[in-house]
Amino acid sequence: MALQRYLSGRRKSQEERENRPDPVRTLLERVQASPASEIYKAAFQRYKASLPGAVQIPLTLGGPMAVGLGMSSPIEVGLTTLHTYGMPYIPGSAIKGVCRDVAEELAKLPREEEGHVSAEQFLDLIGDQKSAGLCVFYDAWYVPEGDCKPFHRDVVTVHHPDYYRQKNDAWPTDFDDPTPVPFIVVKPKAEFLFAIKPPSSEWAGFVKDLLVHAMTTHGVGGKTNAGYGWFKEPDEGTPPPPPPPPLAWPDVTITLLAQTGEVSCTNPAGPGKATCKRADLKLTEEQAERLKKKKSLSGVTVTVELIGGHHYRITGLSTS
Repeated sequence: MALQRYLSGRRKSQEERENRPDPVRTLLERVQASPASEIYKAAFQRYKASLPGAVQIPLTLGGPMAVGLGMSSPIEVGLTTLHTYGMPYIPGSAIKGVCRDVAEELAKLPREEEGHVSAEQFLDLIGDQKSAGLCVFYDAWYVPEGDCKPFHRDVVTVHHPDYYRQKNDAWPTDFDDPTPVPFIVVKPKAEFLFAIKPPSSEWAGFVKDLLVHAMTTHGVGGKTNAGYGWFKEPDEGTPPPPPPPPLAWPDVTITLLAQTGEVSCTNPAGPGKATCKRADLKLTEEQAERLKKKKSLSGVTVTVELIGGHHYRITGLSTS
């Protein structure tokens, strides 16, 4: 509440600057000294327990973080905090946006390169302006451990204010009067609990690696190019997330479509159809002969990968 509305006053005269404490500095000192309350600690445990089926990923900041700099504030530089508890958090929408950027990059990788994800898979998982996607991105809450004081004072200095304001055709020189702007950030080494709910358990490892890769290589919030908002892992150098695990459909019947030269099968456990070119399917001589004569093979297990929606690609075959 203090960061959003409270400021005791502003200095206007030289006398006030000499005889009264700086209200902005007073506010920042109070916020920086504010620990997580016992009420917040209890709320955090309730929140953590309210995420059934979600992949929970604790990550530690490698530098300061500034999410919500553009929010309204009496010191003109905002910060996103939980209104009820006053502790910092990262909105799920911000996390989803970073993961979307990373997924778009991975979709451009060559198919054979590690970390590749197809455009259809990325669209199904994260969505676009027309669909929400299958993954649920929850807010990341501050983990109240250690000294439980997540805030830190920072400053950005405008060295050439007249030049930036284009005042009187001013040029930037060494004679300008810099204007320091103090603000509050989340301090380095603060820990946050991320949570993503994947569409199924098979995707849990993939979405976890995607989020970790996004937070450790792209960061979240403002000033990421200046080192803000980046998270670290115990192991340095997080590789790109591996491709999603293959799915196995047991005891299915694959059918040869002579006109197109494709084989297809349906998911025995639910909606879904998988296809591939006959030439791409490795068969034994016996299986190839049976498929040629009967136009089908029954009692086999196929491995498939998701293309999009309920459409899959057959990637392998074995006898059940």
